[in-house]
Amino acid sequence: MQFSTGGRLIHPIHELADILQKIVSDWLSKPNESGLDEAIDKTISEGFFEKSDVDHALNNLSLSVQRNEIIEWVFRNTDVQKSYSEIIIKNRTRKILCLHAGNLPLVGLQDMLAVLVSGVQYCGKVSRKDPYLIPSLLRYIQTQSSAFNIKFSLDIRDFRDELIEEWMFAGSEDSLESLKSTLEKNSVISTIHRSLIRIAHFSVAVIDQWDSKICADLIESIFRYGGKGCRSVAVVYSYFKLNELSKELIVESSKWIQQNGYPIRIAPAVQLRSAYNEAIGINQVQVGNALFQEGLVTIDDPGIIYWQPLINPNDVNSQFGHHLQQVYYVPVRNEIDFKFVDNLKFDTLQNAQSPPIWWQPDGIDVLKWILSK
Repeated sequence: MQFSTGGRLIHPIHELADILQKIVSDWLSKPNESGLDEAIDKTISEGFFEKSDVDHALNNLSLSVQRNEIIEWVFRNTDVQKSYSEIIIKNRTRKILCLHAGNLPLVGLQDMLAVLVSGVQYCGKVSRKDPYLIPSLLRYIQTQSSAFNIKFSLDIRDFRDELIEEWMFAGSEDSLESLKSTLEKNSVISTIHRSLIRIAHFSVAVIDQWDSKICADLIESIFRYGGKGCRSVAVVYSYFKLNELSKELIVESSKWIQQNGYPIRIAPAVQLRSAYNEAIGINQVQVGNALFQEGLVTIDDPGIIYWQPLINPNDVNSQFGHHLQQVYYVPVRNEIDFKFVDNLKFDTLQNAQSPPIWWQPDGIDVLKWILSK
């Protein structure tokens, strides 16, 4: 992959970071010129996502794709003795297929950026559930710089006979074998290939203290994106019983819904669970669109939140295994020492829906995975 048609073959990471930051910044700050306005309008008018979720995703993109953030991400994953130029030269003949999930606005953007930063050709199968936002950015990148090798489509058939040797996927285990078969049958991927599969689909919060800020952060971590992201909280482990905090949770959720313009839309599965819980005497509270309940944890709907007594964090991992993305905590006066718990991915509750560019889906740094070959 050549970064320009001029005399220089590559840009060092500092220059590349400048290019990416400027392109993303211009795409966001000149929405009419960049095509972003049209992408947002279609996304919202066609009912793919709520406006406040699109705004939140774009705002987090603006904060995370900064020059210093990109440089730090690369430095975290490269040998300081090894020239970044050497890495780019080595990677210019590689292709990586990114299969984007589409459950959230701009989901998969981190994979795309990691591929571009590493100098590999990006082959993106864009989800039909988010058909406007990522394509808008990709088209804008193509018009603004020759530094990146990009191919993308909504149709996997457009990658037929590519025989790509590396691919990335985030989604359900149930569809994985069928997907792999389709890719191989159409020669999209080679029979000998390397893959990065992410299947975590929810997070938990550990609450050992309480105030209005913690309450607001918890509601944001649950309600943002309709609870459909792997960083969304589905289980709360707390020193406090649900009925002790129910009034504050209801008030804060009402405030959140009003501020974010969310419709009040209680899913049929949530209504059925509420009726069942009432019939057998399970303690529960309807909090906005979500049902908070005590009792047995069976993660089955993003609108059902399980409120549990606090347990040892090691037991959280054994209970959920690879389906668990993050364990959130409140870093004020936490009485549990999180630093010495193995195999868990900790983050602060306030960062739940606003992660840095280098956050690790399924505990894997995607840039590290790309550069490790």
